[in-house]
Amino acid sequence: MEAIGSLDLKWAQGYSGSEASFINKHTLCLVCGSNIKFIEIITGKETVYPSPGEGIGAFTVGGTQHLVAFSELSINPRIFVYSYPDFVEKRFVRVEPNLNTAPWLFLTPTPIYSAAQLFQILL
Repeated sequence: MEAIGSLDLKWAQGYSGSEASFINKHTLCLVCGSNIKFIEIITGKETVYPSPGEGIGAFTVGGTQHLVAFSELSINPRIFVYSYPDFVEKRFVRVEPNLNTAPWLFLTPTPIYSAAQLFQILL
């Protein structure tokens, strides 16, 4: 192996291309795979919070309230709301299909709520 050379391995974090939002004046928040990454833009410190569910679907932040809300990617998604920076769960909702909900919304594991709709449902 020494004749070929050496290989340096580093851990890579995936970025899903989602919108990045500020949760406060100095902290950028974005979806990174099945995690939510918080980047303090002054210090460069990064904090990664793993999804407690099955991935992350819709995602939004409430900057004035320092809240982050997201749904999981599943047929009957759970919706989580956490405070930042202490990650205390503020609200938890399980979305269940009912007669007033279009049944096709629950047939595919895709985000069925927009980011704005998450806060309208929960707050």
